[in-house]
Amino acid sequence: MNVRISISVALTAITLLEASATMLPVLADAAAVEPGFEDADHDRARDLVEHGEIKPLAEILASVGKAYPGEVVGVRLSGDGQHWQYRIAVLQAGGRRVVLNVDAATMTVIAGEGAP
Repeated sequence: MNVRISISVALTAITLLEASATMLPVLADAAAVEPGFEDADHDRARDLVEHGEIKPLAEILASVGKAYPGEVVGVRLSGDGQHWQYRIAVLQAGGRRVVLNVDAATMTVIAGEGAP
């Protein structure tokens, strides 16, 4: 049975260059207080990280930030129970908006909109 789970995290004023492993608790807190964010979804994401199925969001942002610097304006984690990916929206210098799909396990950029 395929179950699609979607987890949204609104991030404002955090640049990809500032992302680090030490930010994970801060990002988790931001997710927990977002209106409509379900505790079960938050717990599921944490479980996926703890079981090594996905990388922590902070690691993903640090990796992506090297190639796509800018302000993170949105993040969503979705998957079918076996494969997970982050959809990350970045506002770059000059107002360019880039949306990337990143494999949550390998940190590989799968696809991107607005990327050069």
